Amino acid sequence: LKNKKANLYCSTLKRTIQTSQVILSETSDIFTNYVSLKILDEIDAGLRDGYSYKEIEEKFPDEFYDREIDKLNYRYPRGESYMDLIKRIEPMIYEIERSKQPLVIVGHQAMLRCLYGYFADTLLEDIPTMNIPLNTVIKFTPKDSGYVQESIYFDLKTEEFKPIDINVHFNECKNYFIISDI
Repeated sequence: LKNKKANLYCSTLKRTIQTSQVILSETSDIFTNYVSLKILDEIDAGLRDGYSYKEIEEKFPDEFYDREIDKLNYRYPRGESYMDLIKRIEPMIYEIERSKQPLVIVGHQAMLRCLYGYFADTLLEDIPTMNIPLNTVIKFTPKDSGYVQESIYFDLKTEEFKPIDINVHFNECKNYFIISDI
């Protein structure tokens, strides 16, 4: 990103805004501001927001079972399914693909799974179960056909960035995402 300005996007939720503020304070030569968008929010758990998976399993066993059977299409009561989330983030995908400058997205597990799934050409039914690690930056660079990706892990103990040699594949795709560099 040397000598380039980039766009920084995050959800409207507190933890991504806080992360974006830290990124902005450390990299003001790259980012001048961040844009907080509702479409980048985590999957809406509706009436089950605030419950842990264990609590849902104990208090709402039928719902827990239905979600286990079809995580892609299961919709929380008054909430969203992964399919709803995929449709919600479509405008962001178009924005990423149209962008002429690098952009960074700070997001949440389910939303990042959906974005990652699109850019890594992951099977739709595999998106809800992908492992998206914390403290990892994923860079997607467009090529003639598809995208090339690189992953960098930030080690909190040593405060060092470490390239990741990704040898673990998930249906032919590498399972990491946070930054999209277009």
